[in-house]
Amino acid sequence: MSVPNNNDTSSSISDTSKKQKQVLLTAVLATSLLIGGVTFPAVSYGATTCDLGNIYAKCQLEQGVQNKVTLQFPNNTYDQSIRLQLERVESSRLTAVDAYHVTRAVEVRMTNRSGQTVNALSKSMRLKFDIDEIDFRRASDLNTNLPITRFRIGYWDESEKNWTIIPSTVFWNGQNGSVEAETNRGAGRYALLWSKEASPQLSQQATDQIRLMVNYAVVNPERAPFVKDERTLVPLRIISTSLGARVNWNSQEQKIDIVRGRDTVNMWIGKSDVVKNGQPLALESAQTAVPEIVGDTTFVPLRLVADALGVKVDWDALTRTVHVLE
Repeated sequence: MSVPNNNDTSSSISDTSKKQKQVLLTAVLATSLLIGGVTFPAVSYGATTCDLGNIYAKCQLEQGVQNKVTLQFPNNTYDQSIRLQLERVESSRLTAVDAYHVTRAVEVRMTNRSGQTVNALSKSMRLKFDIDEIDFRRASDLNTNLPITRFRIGYWDESEKNWTIIPSTVFWNGQNGSVEAETNRGAGRYALLWSKEASPQLSQQATDQIRLMVNYAVVNPERAPFVKDERTLVPLRIISTSLGARVNWNSQEQKIDIVRGRDTVNMWIGKSDVVKNGQPLALESAQTAVPEIVGDTTFVPLRLVADALGVKVDWDALTRTVHVLE
């Protein structure tokens, strides 16, 4: 902390330093720009700005070392581009509601190309608040015997001066986790809440089943992904069709042909051979896992999907979610 004095030179230097910090902060915030499915690193200064097109996107605000607030948008969430501003809301700006403890709150501002506020979306966005043991203890007043499902996400209704609860799901491994909710609301104030009162409609708690998303849209296969020999295997057909590919099956040769755009990929059940456009692919993942049939569903190693179809894959350990991104 600087010590006030009447020295004009020191005052000038202090003012210059403040201006430099403001310029630096503005520059850092600008790096959070997101365009069409490409996400730049989130900033931790309490605000970030993202430009969203009509394809999948993610906008993230860091609040501390581990706790993040993430907004995920599938393809065609809105019929035109959106400027999104995500800002942390200090507790002093919140209206107290006896029924809830507010763990974290964010202001979501959305405007279209004309500068008009976007209050509703064509498809639901996903809000994701990360939580940890400190959040649990603080919210529960150290009574961690209370159900973790008292965490939920709410939307502030200014006319009612109260939070409107959005159906939420809690992912929790005993130390860390996330709370998720989907809504087609647009701009507004959202918060991670803890219900101080028992309610028959608490959040759902996620199971250990692996979840699958393609371009941030949940895909529900008849058979869920699973882990075998430390590799994640995913259902091939539903991923391929979600990416606009066509899948053909040759039962005599036990051969799978995937056609996506100008690319054709061939693979065989029980074999590590993969051919793309007539050329063999050298796949590290094929060394320990090969395509296999479970019931009537063909499963392939997750990494093979990335290499063969030219997409990105990611694993969210907190929510046990496989992300496939074009």
